[in-house]
Amino acid sequence: MLKVLGGEWRGRTLRTAPDPRTRPSSSRLREALFSVLGPLTGPVADLFAGSGSLGIEALSRGATHVTFVELDPRAVRTIRTNLETLDIPRDRWVVRRGDARRWLARLRETTDPPVETILADPPYVEDIAAQFLPTAARLIHSGRIRRFVLEHPAVAELPLLTETDLQVRTREIGSSAFTCLETATP
Repeated sequence: MLKVLGGEWRGRTLRTAPDPRTRPSSSRLREALFSVLGPLTGPVADLFAGSGSLGIEALSRGATHVTFVELDPRAVRTIRTNLETLDIPRDRWVVRRGDARRWLARLRETTDPPVETILADPPYVEDIAAQFLPTAARLIHSGRIRRFVLEHPAVAELPLLTETDLQVRTREIGSSAFTCLETATP
C-alpha cells in the first residue's frame, strides 16, 4: 500500500500504477529523499511519474505546483485519480502525457511552467545516471533549475560531472539510491 508520508495529506492512501513493471519509490527512500530536500516552496516536476507519489509528496510538503510527466496512459489516469481523490486544487498541478526524456531535453527552451526542482524516477537501466545527470548538471549550471534528484540502483556508476558549482549528494537505501544535484550556493 502506497501512502503519503508527510505534510498536508500525510497518511492518505494512493493508488499504484496498473503496469506491474512500474516500481514505486519505497517509503524509506521517499522519506530519506524529502529529508535531504527539506522544505519545498517552489514548483516541482515529477518525471516518469508512475502513480505520482513523488510529486504528490512534494505537494503535500509545500511545493507550489507540480508538473507530472508520464508516458503510459493508464498511469496518467492513476495520477489524475490520486490527485482528485486527495482533492488537491487543480491550479497546483498539471499532468502531461509524454516522454520524460524529451520533456527534459526541451526544458532549456521552454518557459511554461517554471520548475525549481526535478524529481526523476526512470526505469532502472545500467547507464541511468550517465543518461540524466550530465543534462541535469547543465540545466542547473544555466540557472534553468535549482536542483535535480535522480532515483537509481545503488550499484549505478555515477558519471564525472565537470561543473564545479554543484553540490552532489547520494544516499543508498537498500538496493536503491538517489542522487541530488543542486547549486552549491542557494
